[in-house]
Amino acid sequence: MKKIFLIPFIVASLVSCNVTTVYEYNVIEKVKLVSNNVSDYQLVKANSQNEYINIAVNEFATMIEKSSGATFKVVDELVDSFDSSLPYISFGVTSLSEANNIQMPTDNEYLNSGYYLLSEDKNIYILADENYNLEGVLYGTYRLLEILIDYKAYSDDEIYVTNKDDIYIPPIDESYAPSFDERELGYKELISNKTLATRLRLFNKETDSRWALHGHTSTNKYHNLLNQETYNDPVKHPETYHPEWFADAPSDTFYQLCYSAHGIDYDGMVNEMANNLYINYIRKNSTAKYFMIGQEDNRAFCTCDACQHKMKEYGCEGKVSGLIVLFLNDVIEKVESIMRNEGDLANLNRDIRYVFFGYYQSIKPFDSDKIIPNKKLYIEFAPIELDYAKDFYSGATNTELHTCLEKWDEILEGRIIVYSYDVNFNNFLMNFNNFGSFKPYLEEYKKHHVKYFYSQGAVINNVTGLTNMRLYVESQLLWDINQSYEDLVHDFMLHYYKDAAESLELYYKITRDRYTYYVNANQVVCGIKSDIVDNLECWNKPTVDALQNALNSGLKAIEKYKDEDNELYTKLYYRIKREMITTYYLLISYYSDFYSQSALEEMKVDFNHLVNYFKLTKISEAGTGIEF
Repeated sequence: MKKIFLIPFIVASLVSCNVTTVYEYNVIEKVKLVSNNVSDYQLVKANSQNEYINIAVNEFATMIEKSSGATFKVVDELVDSFDSSLPYISFGVTSLSEANNIQMPTDNEYLNSGYYLLSEDKNIYILADENYNLEGVLYGTYRLLEILIDYKAYSDDEIYVTNKDDIYIPPIDESYAPSFDERELGYKELISNKTLATRLRLFNKETDSRWALHGHTSTNKYHNLLNQETYNDPVKHPETYHPEWFADAPSDTFYQLCYSAHGIDYDGMVNEMANNLYINYIRKNSTAKYFMIGQEDNRAFCTCDACQHKMKEYGCEGKVSGLIVLFLNDVIEKVESIMRNEGDLANLNRDIRYVFFGYYQSIKPFDSDKIIPNKKLYIEFAPIELDYAKDFYSGATNTELHTCLEKWDEILEGRIIVYSYDVNFNNFLMNFNNFGSFKPYLEEYKKHHVKYFYSQGAVINNVTGLTNMRLYVESQLLWDINQSYEDLVHDFMLHYYKDAAESLELYYKITRDRYTYYVNANQVVCGIKSDIVDNLECWNKPTVDALQNALNSGLKAIEKYKDEDNELYTKLYYRIKREMITTYYLLISYYSDFYSQSALEEMKVDFNHLVNYFKLTKISEAGTGIEF
């Protein structure tokens, strides 16, 4: 038989100081993983106690069986025997990888998500940095599936693999670290579906152990470090009453901390915060990495004389961020003092990252050589006031926030977590206009050494707005920023909407074009609470008609499946109709006079059916359910 070799083509591109290597393979026969729908390969687990290794083995077996029908014997090194006469795939550092001296190349910084893939003597090795949680083994497995069977996850119910009777193993030798090491998109779809998040190579704070504390100080369920009910209520808790620890006036009933304790009991505040943090969170969350000491979701920071004096003393006048960093420096020092006194070397030497919000007033960095942040202190940079339809260089506000980013990069030496936004909180039924700016923002964050990116979508509500497309495209860009946003949109449309792809891509383009025209013509801002998403002038009748026609065209394109494949028809039908919630909303809200009473009632019935079907309970974050 003629032997054909699969040759890897390597394209390298420099991003910041790291080398990102993209490998493409021409599929040519040499070694078979599967032959005539059968495989004699063993899947060998290095550590069956590790969540990511277990998922990796299960996903590999599931997807190869989906492609070819082949199944595998799984070998857990802790309890199972290994057949040395059969080939294998080694997941993590196994006795097999060690015996063959398979090690990760040292010319890359792999962190949590990076991996090393190697095929050698018919066997395959998937390795990740053992100093982290071995997520990289899972992501290396997904990459291996891409090479072997063209695997791609578009949504929870749209997984693509090529059907093959025979699956060939190429000569693989690749290492990769993604553009952003930790990637998170805040959508209800991901919070309630960890499998989908995993397949998109994302995680979520709600279901992941790396965060023990996150949120705003008193209002978030995780935050009881200096809870105002405990420490600022003389009636319920007179024994712990410390009003000097809180700002003079609340905003919406929630007090900010006074980071100087009004000059009265600063050490007491530091000690109580540190003790609560250590005893109730650090000791109880041994696998957690991030501990946030947040702030209230308002602008009511303390303006007492003691705070003003401290700002002046440290040269950070008007910069509450300076006070926060000084306070947290002392809290961290006290926590570590407690650890030393307790002889708790495990936690003292652990990779713990203390986090504060750069949000509203606290997003502005200080200019002072007198304040040197602790090396374990990180900022969660949350530019809530950005115009998200434009990049960092467009408009005074965006430019100012970009300057803040640059300065924080200098002050914290890259210890920046980004908290971005992917939603308009005023209207969940419309698309958020960040299609053209999402990638440019990522490029700037990458340039400023950001390794962790989170974008908040609708975390509580199911929404429309091409959500599944966004999840796919954005997760892909976070993994490899060198990809094209528009190419990823096109790829998604073809696989997710199938025969209706052209129509849905037109719907997307009309939406983008209308936003672009209206924003440029009227110089309006598209922020997280802008009115453009629900604006009669923006969504004129010809535009809304064109959107509705595109969706109706998509429905016509799938009609053939009614008889051929009713299950597929139903799936595609509701994927398209989910976006029609938007056009129904606009037509009924603004253009009801154009329709007969019977036609209008028909639209309302369909709208309400779809809202109930997709469990869309609110039009906005604070709003009530909408029903026509």
